[in-house]
Amino acid sequence: MKRSIVRFALLCFVLLAGMPRSTAAAGFTTSAAATPASAAPGTELALTVTVRSDSAMSLLVDLEIYAPNGEKVGQKWWDNQSFSAGQQRSLQTTWQIPANAASGDYTLKIGLFSPGWGTMYHWNNSAGSLSVGGAGNDANGLRAQYFNNTNFSGSTITRDDTRVDFNWGAGSPDSTIGADTFSVRWEGQVEPRYSERYTFYTVSDDGVRLWVNGKKVIDNWTRHAPTENQGRITLQAGQRYDIRLEFFESSGRAQISLAWSSPSQPKQIIPQNQLFLPIVTNPPATPQPTATATTQPTAQPTNMPTPVPPTPVLPTPTTEPEARYFSTLPPGSQLPSEAECAAMVKPGRRRRA
Repeated sequence: MKRSIVRFALLCFVLLAGMPRSTAAAGFTTSAAATPASAAPGTELALTVTVRSDSAMSLLVDLEIYAPNGEKVGQKWWDNQSFSAGQQRSLQTTWQIPANAASGDYTLKIGLFSPGWGTMYHWNNSAGSLSVGGAGNDANGLRAQYFNNTNFSGSTITRDDTRVDFNWGAGSPDSTIGADTFSVRWEGQVEPRYSERYTFYTVSDDGVRLWVNGKKVIDNWTRHAPTENQGRITLQAGQRYDIRLEFFESSGRAQISLAWSSPSQPKQIIPQNQLFLPIVTNPPATPQPTATATTQPTAQPTNMPTPVPPTPVLPTPTTEPEARYFSTLPPGSQLPSEAECAAMVKPGRRRRA
């Protein structure tokens, strides 16, 4: 009986020794974030884990991703990570959202263990989150205009390219575009995963120019065989920057590609999920003529002349011939005849007073 008890105790010790042992969570601070924080199925995300340890020690850092239904759908761990006392470190990885992923909020969880999955020191059940939805409001890729001339003129076609990695050889991008003497302009936005200095690369035959955030970083606008050019610019993680790539083909074979790299980003063709179509703003409404009230001139008082009383028009005095007045005739006397009266009137004579 005693021997059986000893065997049972040894078996329990062996089983417990092989299991992670949990300790208090004090002394650690952890968090996790996804860039972008919301994306569609099939998108590759950048995941950043931040850990701070109050004590100097080596840790196994475990990141786990859980779907809305609680099922674990992703995991990444880093073993033998050294921390000095009070040090904070960031660890980065990527995760491709499965094409059939359910929509909803996904939870990021972090565990800290002694190296080799030994003792569990810390577990954060809600270190961060990300959202998986439908196609979303963002459309990935670059808007391309193909011109049937080397100077961005002539007939054009417009399409959305998922990335820039073309080798047309002796052909052309489209049946409506000539095999030689054509040009292309790609426009949109690019979103880096890390806050670092990026190197952009183009391989072109023939000329190429590249602008990032309004800065020309590559300029080899010449006829040449397949040539790699590069330019550098510092970018911030999760921020979108305007990007424009121009290319022309003069003769012979035609090819163009666009890649990038940074201290944390291996060199690769810029993927579709880091490229975004240009933002289209609604054109301003055509201004309609505004009915303007016609301003009538203010009636000004007319300065009327001060009325002057009219000068009375006096009749021109008429010079009457002087008449001869007669004395009163005695009663019964006859009036003189006209002839007698005329004979008695003498001009120039005035009547006596």
